[in-house]
Amino acid sequence: MPATPVKIKVMANGSLVLDGAPTTLQQLKDRISQCDPANNVVWYYRENSDAPEPPPVALDVLNVVMKQRIPISLSSKPDFSDVIDNAGVSHPRK
Repeated sequence: MPATPVKIKVMANGSLVLDGAPTTLQQLKDRISQCDPANNVVWYYRENSDAPEPPPVALDVLNVVMKQRIPISLSSKPDFSDVIDNAGVSHPRK
């Protein structure tokens, strides 16, 4: 069975969206703490990802996900329709 995605967006202004709804860092931490690395994957999108500096919360989000050891898939599109590979190349999500 494919892993269930947890969709996280980090907006340019530092606000967070979790599975389509505005959220706080604490709510995101609570949700990720319930995830199982065998059954979940994080789909991560950061708005304005080519900006020189990400919002400070972006690193916090990645640290939360890595601490829980949930696999992460990066996307350059806010609808998560692509995936960024290890070389930084965008491919359609299958």
